[in-house]
Amino acid sequence: MRTAASLALLLLLTGCADDRPTNLVFVGNSITLHGPTPSIGWPGDWGMAAPSRNEDYSHLVASRLNLPLSVNNLSIESDPSAAMSEMPAILNKVGPGTDVVLEFGDNVHVISPETFGAAYDQMAASFAKGHALICVSTFWENPDVDKVIKAGCEAHGGHYAFIGDIFTNPANPDRQSTAYSDWMVNVHPQEWGHAHIAERVLLLLQDR
Repeated sequence: MRTAASLALLLLLTGCADDRPTNLVFVGNSITLHGPTPSIGWPGDWGMAAPSRNEDYSHLVASRLNLPLSVNNLSIESDPSAAMSEMPAILNKVGPGTDVVLEFGDNVHVISPETFGAAYDQMAASFAKGHALICVSTFWENPDVDKVIKAGCEAHGGHYAFIGDIFTNPANPDRQSTAYSDWMVNVHPQEWGHAHIAERVLLLLQDR
């Protein structure tokens, strides 16, 4: 039989059970989810350009935590109004015990950082209601957009994960890869990049 002291030590080492997520919802751009696109040589239906579904960052995180997940692509970076109309369907997947991971910002070209920021703030507010929120920076580092993401995340009690140094890391073997026929796919995180994004997200999910 465990004593009160041993139970207290167990809770200290493992964290309070009430704080542990029971499922995960990922929402992002092509790094999170991209359907098959033969025109650019992309055959997958998972995070571009991971070698397989199980090797993209969202599935790596869920596998490490042994949790079910929902993965969603949202066009907030190019068409915020259309993206907002898709939000209710994703919000229906967010229930008690859900941790939400947002991964956006790299495609903020058509709209301004300010327009993106307003939409991102609205999205973060919706997902943060009663749930733990993790917000990922841009992958191809964009300091102006990163500031918007960090501010919008922290304004709603979220935790910010910087990943902008992964792509430029001299140790990153993905940068020399020609696994895909189109350069747009090749510059996405591949096996090494997705694994390192997963590590950054896991650190926040486990330490929050």
